Amino acid sequence: MNNPVNLRTILLLKILSNNINIKYVSLNTLFYLILILKILIPMDNSVRLSHTKVPEEYQFNFEGFNYYCTIQKSEFKKCNPIVVLGGAFQNMQSWSKHLEYYVQLADVVLVDLPGTGKSDILPHEYSIEFLASTLHHLLLKLKIDKIEMVCASYGTPIGIIFASTFREMVSKLILIGTMKAFPPHRRKQVEYSFETLSSNNMSTFSNDILEILMNRDRIDSIRRYAAVHKVLSKIVKNTNQDGKCKYVENSKRLLNYTPGENIFSFDAPTLIFTGEHDSFTRPEFCREIASTLKNATFTTIQESDHLCSNEQFAITNKLIAAFLLNNDLNAIEGINKVEIFSSN
Repeated sequence: MNNPVNLRTILLLKILSNNINIKYVSLNTLFYLILILKILIPMDNSVRLSHTKVPEEYQFNFEGFNYYCTIQKSEFKKCNPIVVLGGAFQNMQSWSKHLEYYVQLADVVLVDLPGTGKSDILPHEYSIEFLASTLHHLLLKLKIDKIEMVCASYGTPIGIIFASTFREMVSKLILIGTMKAFPPHRRKQVEYSFETLSSNNMSTFSNDILEILMNRDRIDSIRRYAAVHKVLSKIVKNTNQDGKCKYVENSKRLLNYTPGENIFSFDAPTLIFTGEHDSFTRPEFCREIASTLKNATFTTIQESDHLCSNEQFAITNKLIAAFLLNNDLNAIEGINKVEIFSSN
């Protein structure tokens, strides 16, 4: 088998030879050019090279609300198409880096349901069930019969209700950071953030959000905490009027959400995980949901909190891929004990 490092060096030399007359370049200069290009071009070229087409974007309307999705076609069919639903302050573009990994498995559908991204604002009187029905509408339009679902934070109750309502369409469900309902102290924090936002004090509002989503008590134990904190702080501070309205309406929708009695009775194999230091959807909250399902797997990612998909990017994607491909999760470094829950 060819060494991927050698193949990469050969590829870089070809690139250089096509653009630079190598006989006029010193060995030292050539060495540094190759070194720079090796940094810019990932070690695993297959990830990049197979993702060359521009995603197809679609706009649809469901009961008066416009929403959007992109589809990244894949040359692989290792599983069903993967549908991604993100969390607060995220949109389709927030998952573009993750897409490069998922497209190694199957087609990938990134979705801005009403209330997220550039889709229409959705008043909080419209329930989580409405959003699940919107996703069903999307899949009918795209003629997709069965999917793998990856849902993060705000997207998780939508995924749960969709898996419960449209059972035949879900092959596997992945929930990143979830819980049945807001605990009282978090509910008060979210409600207080509405007041801060209405005063247009975006610096204080950003601090409120980061206080909710990140674990400041474990800064030294969380990988890339400072970098993720900086990026999220900038995103929240720069939220426009449309985004502000969406945050309030979506948060009120979650505060009003109460899971139905039979909502967790679906059969789809489900992976639930979060960061070991998650202070928002705490590990015990995630584990509680896993324990109620018929076929669930639960674990936590080391050195991360609620934003584990950003803090531990590679481990998150390895975990998701392993679950979708039925590989051994225990072989993944960087996760804690894997627990299996089954009613069989």
